[in-house]
Amino acid sequence: MSLFPLTTQLSNLSHSPTLPSSADPSDVVDLSGQIVCSEFIAAGGSGHIYKGRWTAGLTTIGLPTIAVKVISLPPLRDETKKNKRYKRIQRELELWSKVNHQNTLPLLGIACINDDTNIPAFICPWMENGNAKEFCSRNPSFPPSLILYDIVNGLQYLHTFEPEIVHGDIKAANVLINDRREACLCDFGLSRFATDNTLWKTTATQATGTLRWMAPELLEGDVCTPTRASDMYAYAMTCYEILSGKIPFESVLNDAAVLLKVIRGQRPERINPCDHDEIWDIIIRCWAQEPENRPSAAEVLESFLHNLTIEAADPHAPELLRKAIKTSISPPLVDVFLTRSGPKLNDYTSFGAVLKQAKNIVVLAGSGLSAASGLPTFYDTQDGRWGYYSLMSIGSPRAFHENPSQFWKICHYYREAARHAIPSSAHKAIALLCSSEDELRRVAPSASKFCLVTRNIDNLSNRALPPSASMSSLAIEMCGNIFTVNCTNCNLTEWNFDSPICDGLAGTEADIEDGKFDQEIDIKELPTCSRCSGLLRPGVTWLDRHVDLQVRSIILRQCDLVLIVGMAPFFMSTFLEQDGRNNRKVAVFNIKPPSGIEADFVFLGPCQETLIKALDLEGRVG
Repeated sequence: MSLFPLTTQLSNLSHSPTLPSSADPSDVVDLSGQIVCSEFIAAGGSGHIYKGRWTAGLTTIGLPTIAVKVISLPPLRDETKKNKRYKRIQRELELWSKVNHQNTLPLLGIACINDDTNIPAFICPWMENGNAKEFCSRNPSFPPSLILYDIVNGLQYLHTFEPEIVHGDIKAANVLINDRREACLCDFGLSRFATDNTLWKTTATQATGTLRWMAPELLEGDVCTPTRASDMYAYAMTCYEILSGKIPFESVLNDAAVLLKVIRGQRPERINPCDHDEIWDIIIRCWAQEPENRPSAAEVLESFLHNLTIEAADPHAPELLRKAIKTSISPPLVDVFLTRSGPKLNDYTSFGAVLKQAKNIVVLAGSGLSAASGLPTFYDTQDGRWGYYSLMSIGSPRAFHENPSQFWKICHYYREAARHAIPSSAHKAIALLCSSEDELRRVAPSASKFCLVTRNIDNLSNRALPPSASMSSLAIEMCGNIFTVNCTNCNLTEWNFDSPICDGLAGTEADIEDGKFDQEIDIKELPTCSRCSGLLRPGVTWLDRHVDLQVRSIILRQCDLVLIVGMAPFFMSTFLEQDGRNNRKVAVFNIKPPSGIEADFVFLGPCQETLIKALDLEGRVG
């Protein structure tokens, strides 16, 4: 997973400025002269798709193969109209270039194809897994709920973006599956500012078959352009399409007949048999006839988080823990005892046999991995340093709005500690297997993938990688990175390794040590954006938010062996499914016994010792 937005990575590449002067390379990268179209893929009402190669910077970001989309628009002879249309397209692309989310397709740049300077081609990563419908057809055992969650997660991001983005053409064909088996919304060439309908009128309504996903108010002409509510209707039809494997109203051959059915309030019949009762309830709510009766993307996302995350808790767990998971509140440490035989303790021989057979290995790392480098942990109640503060209340959007200096002081303290920390041998062991195919082949001969998913924000795991490591070796940092900052005004995300990050925070480390946490710093003295001078916030996940579902998705999708390193029992229990594990093995590396965790192996002791021994890397890492 890249740590940088792709458009940022590309901004320093040389380019051939063949597009009109209105194009601003700082927002949208011009890749003209660097793109070679090698294969025609498909044609539709909205344009032509080609598979191609990008001839510059390929080894840097590992994207030798790209997708090229040339949108189809009526030819224009009038130069004034050409320039006006180009500026409209340019606005769309500038918006797309600012979108940065795991469930949206990134824009790498634009290019002139066939010397057409008025309709630039869109350059995007090539998605080998194809679209959602194709992927589900080829992978019938893959849980469709994960794709549906990803879609609404991306949709919620677009709907709350500034300015608001309405997609306008959601269907399974416009959902691509990346190499991590995550769904990404695409066709942002058909997206728009909520207040600008020109492009949508000229392209989206011409797309063959799109009518079957369109909301009744669009079909009747009550509204002229898509809205967030019409997106939610299309989302419902897309859910139906993915779960059933059929397009909406598949038995009705005439699109005009479909239009009449939708206007009259008719919907596709319930999937029978249906093993997705909770999702079917979501579908019914989303395709409600009246737009105001449909839930928002955020409300649907909350339904997913409730229905899927609660499955992570054992059904016989104490009500306190179940309520805590349901409401995303960090509970006190509660033991959840499972009814299975105990795990093998410090059994390196048996673990070694499992390791040699594993094909896809995921490491889940918690604060115990950072503790091996001497860093303080947020959740260790025995560390008096954090006993002064209620971090869950301080690290929330509301608390930051009311008093940003509190969160900044604690993050500054952690930044400075992380700057001086050195990756431990456990970090280096994980980094070695993430980055070296030879070492991975020696340790786990059957493995094709070894990746790290970490809750830690200290950047130590990536610092442990060798300079020659590829971008795919980087850790998936589900809680963000303490050395990134986000602008609360213009949404700019960038790296910042300054020490101190601003003069106002200089020396406040002593306040944290002495418990003088409530002393406020004037907002003018806090870090500000290099682009708009707005207030920056640390690029980490709010502490009152859960990220468990995404991690569970990664585990469920990819691996047959999970190594949990230095993670608190509560987080372990919410990350791992308690049933339906099939043949997936779980090994826990921790200082203390992980009570209530369904594990096959447990290794007690410092992870810099137990992990290295279990991975047969003694003497191979410093």
